[in-house]
Amino acid sequence: MRPRARRRRRRSSPGDQRRQPSRRLRLCRPSLASVHDLFIADKASYEPFPRGSPTRHQVSASPYEAGTTTRYGQTPMHILVTNDDGVESPGIRVLTVALAAAGHDVVVVAPTSERSGTGASIGLMHRSNPIPCRTTSWPELPKVPVHAIDAPPAAATYVGCLGAFGPRPDIVVSGINRGANTGHLVIHSGTVGAALTAAALGLPAIAVSLAFDVDLHWETAAAVATAAVPWTAERSQPPRLLNINTPTCPLIELRGVQETVLAPYQELWETHADPYEVRLEYVGRGADPPDGTDVAALRAGYASVTQLCSVSPVPSSDAATAIAALLG
Repeated sequence: MRPRARRRRRRSSPGDQRRQPSRRLRLCRPSLASVHDLFIADKASYEPFPRGSPTRHQVSASPYEAGTTTRYGQTPMHILVTNDDGVESPGIRVLTVALAAAGHDVVVVAPTSERSGTGASIGLMHRSNPIPCRTTSWPELPKVPVHAIDAPPAAATYVGCLGAFGPRPDIVVSGINRGANTGHLVIHSGTVGAALTAAALGLPAIAVSLAFDVDLHWETAAAVATAAVPWTAERSQPPRLLNINTPTCPLIELRGVQETVLAPYQELWETHADPYEVRLEYVGRGADPPDGTDVAALRAGYASVTQLCSVSPVPSSDAATAIAALLG
C-alpha cells in the first residue's frame, strides 16, 4: 500500500490579506470641533442611507487619496466595527452603513452569534487554538469585508487589531447594542468590553448603544457615533475611549448630546436559590439617577457621552507595606 503524500501547508504571501502582518497606521488628526457641534451641524440633513452616495469603504493597505475628506471634512480613517449582538444583528449593519457613507474605510469583525454580557473576555486565545471564522457579505454593503468569528467581541477586536483581517485600524467602533449600556456595570457589557480591549491595545474606541423600546431608531445612534469618530480619533495619550448611549427616537427629536458620568449602581434584584439552581429576578431601579449621569441624560431625551479609561494602576505603597508586615 502506497503511503499517502504529505499535504504541504500553504505559506502566506505578502499579498495575502488574512495573513498580513499587523501595521501601525498613523492616526489622523481632525479639528478640535466637539462631538456636540458636529452632531448639531449635521442633525437636520443626516441620512443613514444617502441616495447616490459612492461606496468608498473598500479595505486597502495603501494610503488614502490626497484631498479626500469625509462628510465632516476630516481625513477618512480605517475603522474596525464589532458588536456583541452578532454579525447579522441590525445595529451593526446600520452603524457600518453610516460609517461607510461618511467616507471611512470599514472592516467588520464580529461574533457569529449573540455574546451579550461577555465583558472583555477573550476566551482561551492564549492556548493558540484555532478560532472558527467565516467571511460573509451584506447586500447593502457589497464591498465591505465582513468576518464572523466564533469568539466574544473582545477577542474579535483583539485579533482584528493584530492584523488578522487587514491593516491595523485607526479606531474601533463597537455597536450598536440593542439596549442601553449605562452605569458602573458597563464593565460586564460585551459592547463596552470590545472598546476597552481596543484602548488597552493603544487604539481609540467608541462603544455605542441604543435604549430599548418597541420602535428602535438605529439611525439615531449611528449618527451620533459617526459624529464622534473625528474627536475620538485625535492623537491622545492615553487613547480616547467613549461610551455613547442614545434614546430610541428619531434623530430630529433628539434633544442634544450631554457629557456625563456613569450612574451609580441602583438596580434591585431578587435571588432564588435551591440545591440545583440559582435564579435572579430583576425588580427595577432604586432612587432616581443623579443629574449629570448617563441614565439621567437618557431619560431626559439626550444622548449621553461618557469618557472612560482603560485598565490603569493606582499607585499605592500602603498595600505592599501592609502585606509585607503580615508576612513577617
